[in-house]
Order: sequence, then C-alpha cells, then structure tokens
Amino acid sequence: LPTPRGSPYSSFFLAASSRTMVAQETWVTLDNANRSIILTFTVLYMLANGCQVDLEQMSFRKHKKPPCLAIVVQLMLNPLVLFGVISAFQLKDMPLLVTSLIAVAPGGNLSQLLTQAAGGTLEISVMCTTTTTLLSLATFPAWVKIAERIFDMEDVAFSFGSIIAGILLVVVPLAIGMAIQKFCKVTIHTNTCFRRFTSVTLAFGLLCGFIAFSMQLINPIGRARLISGVTASPGTLACMNLTSGLLGYIVSVAARFPTVYHRTMMFEIGIQNMALVSAVGGVSLDAASFSVFLGLTSAYTWTQALIFFPIAGGFRLSDRFFKVRSAAAGMEARNTSDPEMCAEEETEKKPEADQAVTPADASISSTTVSSGAIQKLDTGTRVVEL
Repeated sequence: LPTPRGSPYSSFFLAASSRTMVAQETWVTLDNANRSIILTFTVLYMLANGCQVDLEQMSFRKHKKPPCLAIVVQLMLNPLVLFGVISAFQLKDMPLLVTSLIAVAPGGNLSQLLTQAAGGTLEISVMCTTTTTLLSLATFPAWVKIAERIFDMEDVAFSFGSIIAGILLVVVPLAIGMAIQKFCKVTIHTNTCFRRFTSVTLAFGLLCGFIAFSMQLINPIGRARLISGVTASPGTLACMNLTSGLLGYIVSVAARFPTVYHRTMMFEIGIQNMALVSAVGGVSLDAASFSVFLGLTSAYTWTQALIFFPIAGGFRLSDRFFKVRSAAAGMEARNTSDPEMCAEEETEKKPEADQAVTPADASISSTTVSSGAIQKLDTGTRVVEL
C-alpha cells in the first residue's frame, strides 16, 4: 500500500510494526473494527444533529441574502479556489485524493460552535450547514468526478456507487432527525423523552469517535500513519483552511454585509464536513487504506481547530476591546440586510401608532352623537361638519 507520500512503506512504518509482539493479523482486525466504528459514529452523530436542528431557524424569510450567498460560495466557488491551492502544492496519490474530497465537501457542524463563540449569527450557520449537507447529494459526486479529470486520478478514483453510499450515510440520518421533529411535532426543548434520546444518541456517537481515535493510537502502524498524515503536507492543510476562511470573509465584505455576518460566513465556508469525507472513504476503501485516509482527515480536522478557534477568540476579544456588542451588531445586521422584513414590521406598527392618543389630543377632543353615528371632533386642528 502507498503511504501518504506516495512511496512504499518506509523504515518508519516497519520500525513501528516491529516494536510490538502482536501478530500483524491483529492490527488488520483492529483496522476493520476501526472503520466500522467510524461509520457508526457518522450515522449516530448526524442523526443527533438532525434531531437538534431548530426547524424554526431554517426559514429563509428572516435572512435571505447572506445564507443564499454562503451556500452558493460553499458549493460552487470554494471547490474551484481550493483546487487551485491543491495544484500549487503538487500533491499526489492519497494526499491528493483526501484534499480533493475535502475541497468539495459541504459545511461542517464545527462552524456553528465557532460562530457562536465568535458572536456571529447562529441561525445563518445552522441554515447553511444543513442546506449544503442535503444538497451535497447532488453536488458532491459531480465535483468528485470533475476533480478526477482535473488531477488525473483514475488510479485512486472512487466508484460512483460508493460515493453515493457514503453521502447517504450522512444525509439520511440528518433527514430522519429533522423528519421526526416535523411530523411528530416534538423538539428537544418541548419533549423530555426526545431530548434524552438525542443526548444519548449524540453521546454514544461521540464515544464511538473517541474509541476509533484511541484504537488508531493504540495500533502502532495506525499511529505511524496518523503522524505521517500530519507531517505529509501541513502547509497544504493550513493553506486550504485559511484560504476558505478568507474567501468567506472577503465575499461578505464585498457584499457589504454587516460585520457580524463576516464572521459567520468565514467559519461556514472555512469549515468542511469531515464526517461526510470520512464516510465516503470508509465505504470506498479497504481497512488498511482507510487507516491512511483517516490519518489525513484527522490531521485536517486538528488543523481546522488550531486555526479557527484562536480566530474566534480574537473576534470575542476585539468585541470587548472596542466595546462592540454582538447583540447590537445582530440587530444592525437584521435591519440592514432585510429591508422587506423591516418594512413589514413598520407596517405592523403603524396601526398601533394611529390608535395611540396623547393626553394633549385627549384634552382637546370631544365626541358628538348625531344620527346614530359617533364622530370625533378635534377642536385644535380641524373642523368636522355635522
């Protein structure tokens, strides 16, 4: 099997495997179990996320332009930009395959945590992540086939059926969780049993992910693959993260959105759905190759966290330093970007203003009953003919 560098296993891998007295078949069995646990984690994690999605926040009525633009940039422009980054680093074999899949992946759930930490607009992040994940059933296979032609990856290409199967492992649980809320009319906020079910599902899914990562560290060859994945192309991984994040920020600034939306779009476009990438790799690759694949995806995930969490913290510190409140910024964003909604609110307030009577008006007004009709006379401003 090729290493992430594209050459046969080096002495580093051989030394790692020779330090243990456990038979090689045991590590192969551990690789198979690790892949199964990762797929189980993906299904449970996406089901819990579908149950947690606030369907009331999924309305494009309150926010129209920012989420629509973010979805278009995430699914159409971002893959092309990242293809340019991958070409600049001249990757080959497994690193090329993994980074190509990451480049065309939809938004990830980590963006919601970062958006909330940075004081962005959480509703837009939830809408964009959920919508792009559902749309990836059509966009992801198309972009993968385009990447295969651009980078000439026929030797490591995935079959169309395996790609669809991997996507379904992510999209179907997410849709099921949302359907349970919609048709059963339950949410984690109103139904205790449903909240417990969601919490247990999410906890068990995260436990599976922790077990899988621990098993990879226990396996000496798997640990060597993980280290090799981190050291294979750290510049590429960091550059891809920074490029995607800056792309979202620049697009938001160019669209003249309020500052609070800049942060949201930066994290939404900069964070990719690694669960989908791992699911596609787990369905398409054998256990040993998937171990190499998982090492690279884990390295990319850690790189995302190391880059974007300090940025989110920097946004929070800047808010405190300049005494800018995220809530006030969110109100400014709503008033600036949603003129139609503001017009509706003003229309609703007009009847209330018309009905309000000040004490001065009450003192100079009187009512007269004539021919069964009640007419209001304002002696200070106008004359009403009876």
